[in-house]
Amino acid sequence: QSPLVNLSHYVGKSVRITGEMTEALGNAQPVFKVLRVVLQGEEGEEIGKKPYENKLAGIRFEIPGSWELFEDIDKFILRWGGQEVVTVRVITTADSLEVYTDNQEKTPGTSVTIGSQSGLRYLQENRQRFYVPNPSRKKIYQIDFAPPSPVTEDQKDQKTEDLFYEFIESKLISFYIIC
Repeated sequence: QSPLVNLSHYVGKSVRITGEMTEALGNAQPVFKVLRVVLQGEEGEEIGKKPYENKLAGIRFEIPGSWELFEDIDKFILRWGGQEVVTVRVITTADSLEVYTDNQEKTPGTSVTIGSQSGLRYLQENRQRFYVPNPSRKKIYQIDFAPPSPVTEDQKDQKTEDLFYEFIESKLISFYIIC
């Protein structure tokens, strides 16, 4: 079990997990508490990660090794196979998350937790948009994900959506906000 990672995303996949055994109460068996899940390639190699930190924007995350990072003035673009997969926009505002998203989105969002921060998720066709607040810095991070269409045979085998969820969900390493 895991309080940090949604393990259902990894059912039937080759992974390496790290964690700790929990103590059992009474006659119960100890349970392994998963703290980190790393996807493995077809031959068992770890799909690498590249750390990134921008103190001015107040953000730190790790990206899959097969993705490329491009920085702009107020956003970070993650590309895979030459296609834009994820865009992280840094929005400076004094508005609360709810006030800001009410002005930006047409439908209500779904509450989610990203990097131990409460945020909102919006679905639009095959795209997903997340908003994560950083009130101490008066910033909101808008994270857009659009799965790319495979360009080559090698890209058809890679699980871009799995890598995105690993990027967005891990409280320990993938995406968290510097307060």
